[in-house]
Amino acid sequence: MNSKNISRTAAIIFSEESSAIKSTTVQRKIIESLFVENDNKELTIDQIIDELKSSLELDFDTEEIYSLINDEKKSNFDIRLDNSFKENYLKLENKRFALLKEREKENSIFPHIERFQSSVYEGELNTSKLDEILHKYLYELLNKNIQAFKKIAKSSNSTDNLYIDPSLFTVAERLAINQFIEWEDNEKNKAIFALISYSIEYAVINNHYESSDIFLKSIKDKIFYLDNNVLYRAIGINGENRKNRITTFIEKCISAGQKFKISSFTEKEFKETIKHHIKNLQKVPFKRINYRLFSKYSLNPSIYEYYHKWKTNRATYGFDLFTTHLFSELESFKKKYNVETVYKIPFDPKAKEPEKKISEYQDEIAAAKGYGYEQSHYFDAINTYLVETLRGQNQNSITDTKYFFVSTDQKLRDWDFARNEFQPIALIPSQWMAILLKYHSRSSNDYSSFLSFLRLKTNTPVIKEDDLQTVLAGISEITEDFEKQESILDKMVELKFDGIMNGDNNPEEIYKKTIDFVSREYEKELEELNRDRNKAEENFNSEKIQFKENLLSEKENSISELAKQKIPIQRQADKRFNRYKLSFSLIVISYFIILGIITYKVGWETMEPITYFLGAIGIIATYLYPAIYGKDINPKKYFETKESEITSKVFSEFNFDLGRYEELQNERDNLKNEIEELTTLHNNVYKK
Repeated sequence: MNSKNISRTAAIIFSEESSAIKSTTVQRKIIESLFVENDNKELTIDQIIDELKSSLELDFDTEEIYSLINDEKKSNFDIRLDNSFKENYLKLENKRFALLKEREKENSIFPHIERFQSSVYEGELNTSKLDEILHKYLYELLNKNIQAFKKIAKSSNSTDNLYIDPSLFTVAERLAINQFIEWEDNEKNKAIFALISYSIEYAVINNHYESSDIFLKSIKDKIFYLDNNVLYRAIGINGENRKNRITTFIEKCISAGQKFKISSFTEKEFKETIKHHIKNLQKVPFKRINYRLFSKYSLNPSIYEYYHKWKTNRATYGFDLFTTHLFSELESFKKKYNVETVYKIPFDPKAKEPEKKISEYQDEIAAAKGYGYEQSHYFDAINTYLVETLRGQNQNSITDTKYFFVSTDQKLRDWDFARNEFQPIALIPSQWMAILLKYHSRSSNDYSSFLSFLRLKTNTPVIKEDDLQTVLAGISEITEDFEKQESILDKMVELKFDGIMNGDNNPEEIYKKTIDFVSREYEKELEELNRDRNKAEENFNSEKIQFKENLLSEKENSISELAKQKIPIQRQADKRFNRYKLSFSLIVISYFIILGIITYKVGWETMEPITYFLGAIGIIATYLYPAIYGKDINPKKYFETKESEITSKVFSEFNFDLGRYEELQNERDNLKNEIEELTTLHNNVYKK
C-alpha cells in the first residue's frame, strides 16, 4: 500500500455524517480518488484496475468498474472513445474534480503534518526525517486497523500482529509521533480519524458487504466484560490521562446502548493484585517520598505513585485505609456507570472439561505474551472461557455476537484474534471507539480522546516500579527533601544502579545498599543533615519494628472499627435466619396439619395407602440424592450452610466484607509474631 495514496483516498471518502455508506458509493469514491491523485489525467479501465491493485491493494474486475462509472444517477466521468486503439479513456468532470480536490484539502493529513513540522515540533529530527516517520506511522496505523476491522467484519479472516511495534521507531521518532498525536488541533485529529474511518470502509469492501451498515446494526445491545487493566485505569491508578480516556470510552459506549459488567474472576483479580502491591509497599519502612519520581523513571503511572500522591497532605494514611479507599473507588465507578459484578457463572471451573480448556488457554496466553504472572494468565483464560460460554453458538457475525471482553492488553488481543475463525473476544477500546465515532455524533473532545489511545511507548522503564519503591524508601531514610531525593536518584540512574541492583534484588538488600550508596556519595549533605551511616543502619531495624508496630496498630484500629459495624449487621443476619427457620418449621407443621385434616375428612382407610406412598417417596429420595449429588441429606449441615448463605447475603447488602475482616485478624496475628521475632533479634544484635 502507498500511504500517501491511502491518505488522499481517506480524505475524499471521509464524511462527518454519522451514517453507513453503501459500498458502491465508497468504491466510486475510491476510483475518483485515483484521478485526484494523478491530477485528472485520462485512464483506461485496465489502468484503473492496475492502479487500484498497486496503490490500494484492492481487486476490482472490469464489470465492476463499468457499473460504477456508468451509474446514470451518479456518473461524474467524462468518457472518450479512442477509435485508433478501440479503447475508452476516462477522467472526472472538471466540476467534480474541483469539488474532490477541495474535499481532499479539507480532510487531508498532509497540511497538518507540514504545520506540525514548521511551527509545533520540538525535537532532534530534521524535516525530511520527520515527514518520513509520520507517514510510516500512519501507514502502520492504517494497516493494523484494516486487519482488525476485516476480522471483526468477517470472523473467518486471518490476522497477523495487530499492534504497532514501537521498536520500528527510535526513541526520538516515538517522541515525535506522540508529540504529533498529542498536539491539540481539532482539524488534525479529524484528519487522522478519517484514516481510521477509511479502514472500516476498506474492511467492508474487502469482505464484499453491500454497506458498512453491518457495523451500524451491530452497535446496540452489546455487553462488555471489563478486564482488570481497564479497572485500574478507570479509578485512576494508572494516571489521570488514562482515567479520562477510559471514562470517555465508557460514556460513549453507554450513550450508544452498550452495557458493562465485571466477572467475579476480574473482581477477585482486582482485589488480589491490590493486596499484592500493598504487601510490596510494606516490605521495607519509608518516610515521605517524592511521588513524581515514579513517572520520571518508571514511565507509566503505577499504584506506588498513586499511593504516595494520595498520602501527601493527609493526616491519616494507613495501608488498610488506602486499601479501603481503592475498593471504595471501584464501587463508586461501578455505581456511576451501572456496572454489575456477575457472580453467577454458567460453568464449574473445577469440572473436567472447563478446567482442561482454561488450562490450555492459560498456556497459550503465557506463550503469546512471553511475560507476566501465571495467575494473571489464568484470569485472562477463565474470562475468555466465560465469554465463549455466554456466547454459545452466536459467535460468527458481529451482528449476532453479544458478549465481548474489553482489555487494553495488546498481546491478549493478538492471541485471541489469531486463534480461530469466530468473532474475537478481546476488544481494544480504541477499535470500538472508532466504530462509535464513525456512526455517532462526534465532538472535539471525542476526537482527542480517541487519538490518545494511539500513543506509542517511548521507552522501557529505567527501573521496575517495585525496585524503585524500595530504592526511594532507602533514600527517604536519609532525606525527606524532595529535591535531594531527585538528585540522589539521578546519580543512581547515571551509574545504572551499580552496587545496588546487583544479585537477586532482595528488597531488604536493595534498601541497605541504597543507604550505603547515599552515605558514600553524599557525605557532605549527610553532615548537614546531622546523620551518619551507622545510625542509619541501626535505625533500619528499629524503624522496621516501629513500622510493623504502626501497621499492627492500624490493623487493630481497623478491626475494632469493623467489629463495631459488624454487631448490628450480625443481629440482622440472625433475625433473618431465625425467620427462615420459623418459616421452614411452619411449612413442616402445616404439612402434617393438612394431612391430619384430610385424614379426618376422608377417613384413615382412604389415606393409609397415600401415607405409605408419601413415606416411600421420602425413603427413595434419601437414596437418590446421594447417588446424584454425591452427598448425604443432613438437616444439621443444611441449616449450617443456609445460615452461612443468609449471613453472607446480609453482610453483602451492607457492603461489609467478611473475608476482609477475617483476613485482617490473620494479618494482625502474623504481625504480632513477626514483631516479637524482630524485637528479639534487634536486642541481641545491639545488646539492648
